[in-house]
Amino acid sequence: MNTLVMRNEKNTPALQRSLPDLESVLRTALTGQAVAATSLLGTLAARFGGSSRSNANRITQLLGDLGCGFAGLELDIDGPEFLRQRGPVIYVFNHQSLLDAMILARLLRRDVVPFCKQEMAGKPLLGALLANAGTIFVDRDAADQSAVLQAAQAVLADGRSLVIAPEGTRSASGALQPFRHGAFFLAKKARVPIVPIVLHNVHDALPKGGLLLRPATVRVSVLPPVAHDAERNVRGLCTQVEGAYRSRLGQPQRPQLTSAG
Repeated sequence: MNTLVMRNEKNTPALQRSLPDLESVLRTALTGQAVAATSLLGTLAARFGGSSRSNANRITQLLGDLGCGFAGLELDIDGPEFLRQRGPVIYVFNHQSLLDAMILARLLRRDVVPFCKQEMAGKPLLGALLANAGTIFVDRDAADQSAVLQAAQAVLADGRSLVIAPEGTRSASGALQPFRHGAFFLAKKARVPIVPIVLHNVHDALPKGGLLLRPATVRVSVLPPVAHDAERNVRGLCTQVEGAYRSRLGQPQRPQLTSAG
């Protein structure tokens, strides 16, 4: 239904937005039904037994294939070779739209566990879908995150990878928000690499606050893995990766704080 375009060029023409029309209405309805059907299938599979890992992989693949297909999303990928790594990694991405999860599911396919804010667990259909996909829900206001850390370490020890948005939240404009350190702390503690996935224009298909989907070609840049470094602190690793995102997205670098004296 949708197309993945593998490429290595750095620049492509800007996407021309189209006004919402009947096609957008139909695609929005069909995509919603795809999410609902995937959620129901995951719930039934979990209820009647079977491997939770296999069920999670099935959900991920259906969400990516059916969701992107009905939404009319084509993926133009720079650096696809970095998506497949030996052993577990932590994939990080910049949060642009509610469609991010669908696109990441299409890219990664299997053996990945996302982080998600706790509020999403209570959403009708979507909450069940995320739970059956093995999602680690995070209460960002909780002082004690030891249970989250243990769950994340268990996933990596099992040979699966994590998917984390280090911004924590997204802006209405698509401007990159400051990265938090959690993903980079986990990478250093578990001694696994970080693989940055840069989403360029997902908001063209569904901007923040938007209701109707627009077909779009979404540019994705997958950057080379960043290995953990025992000699480098977590803040430095976080700053390096955030800087790479800002450079690739053409956004200004954040000024670095310097110590007085």
